[in-house]
Amino acid sequence: MMKARRVRSHRGFSLIELLVVVAIMMAVAAVALPSFLSFISTYKLRSTLQQTSGMLQQMRMQAVRLNKNIKVQTTTMGTQTVGYADVNGNGAWDKNTVPPEPAVLFPTDITVTSTGHPGNATTGLGFTPQTGSGVMPQFNARGLPCVMAGSVCQNFDASGQVGFVVYVRNQSSGGGVSWGAITITPAGRVRSWLWNGTAYTGL
Repeated sequence: MMKARRVRSHRGFSLIELLVVVAIMMAVAAVALPSFLSFISTYKLRSTLQQTSGMLQQMRMQAVRLNKNIKVQTTTMGTQTVGYADVNGNGAWDKNTVPPEPAVLFPTDITVTSTGHPGNATTGLGFTPQTGSGVMPQFNARGLPCVMAGSVCQNFDASGQVGFVVYVRNQSSGGGVSWGAITITPAGRVRSWLWNGTAYTGL
């Protein structure tokens, strides 16, 4: 009798109990997974925007230091987009030079695009950005955003002072799409933004 009581007191979980616990855990995971994926997607986009903004700030100062025009370009490496500063002006990313040209390697699902973006990230900033497919920022020797006019990179054109906006698209693994932007005002101020569904909010 004493042995039987000890056996019953140490009895483990039944199969039904284990299945119920597993079912509850799967239900909780199914509810939490979309929020988790959305958090990861937003984090990657935010991080990419901040890194790119940092590179642009550095290149603005580099243009002043070297007393030359520097343009930011994009290329691809495998399935990933690379944003780089074309310091020597040869139109290619020289990653093997010493030092290598500064660059930001975007995650696979994040790309730079000039079409399809929601809203206008420059609303309220007081300038009309350069438009067109493939328009990328460049800075003149004064550290101001500029466009080429002959052999001179000027910070004004027919529409006024030059400014840029770069839109960044994030296609998450869950199928959702989120957007961000980087603006460069005519005064050279660089800022990152996230689209919240109705407007761009600053980071």
